[in-house]
Amino acid sequence: MYIVGSAALVLAHRRSRTTMDVDALPIDHRGPLLGAAGNVAAEQRLPDHWLNDQGRWIPLLPAPSARADALFES
Repeated sequence: MYIVGSAALVLAHRRSRTTMDVDALPIDHRGPLLGAAGNVAAEQRLPDHWLNDQGRWIPLLPAPSARADALFES
């Protein structure tokens, strides 16, 4: 999954500014990713739409980019 949009800028530049949602571009396993996002929403009392996976305006990459920073791997 790639984090895109405002949340990516906040993370990349270590800013304290917040954003109302996280725009994400899932590469694989969209279903489990959205299921996990639902669990996080319930646990953290976030709105169901806190993870926006509609970042389709970014061209899909054939494989993860070597230029992308890994913030979490599981």
